[in-house]
Amino acid sequence: MIHTFRTAVERQTEEVRNLSASVTRRSTVVAGSKAKGSIFEQEFREHLVHAYGAVIRDFDIKDTARGGGHEADFITTMEGEQIMWELKDYNANVPQKEVEKFLRDMRDCRGASIGVMISRTTGICGKHGPVILEVQDGRLLVYIGP
Repeated sequence: MIHTFRTAVERQTEEVRNLSASVTRRSTVVAGSKAKGSIFEQEFREHLVHAYGAVIRDFDIKDTARGGGHEADFITTMEGEQIMWELKDYNANVPQKEVEKFLRDMRDCRGASIGVMISRTTGICGKHGPVILEVQDGRLLVYIGP
């Protein structure tokens, strides 16, 4: 399963970069961090729905960023697997406290077998490389940076 997901992540990396370029083009004013993050979340959500909604029969997406659980920006279900998505659009590297929050959220989101953190334009503290794969407690964690 990890090998299959890794292959899919590698294929999607270029699409993530294209999505980032699209978001940048659409952002004609300098927005605050929260506004930039919301724009990125909306654009990426639309991308996921477009890419998987018509292809994967049981595809489902649940917005969780503004819910009571604060467990992620959204959670998708694809082929019976839940994936927790956390998106960041910072001007500097995503700080360690956000990585720690991502790990806490992943622990609290018992149904998710995969967690993905994506930083649109900056690195992620403690993660070196454009795509980092880790396994914790039998669950796959994916970190994607520029």
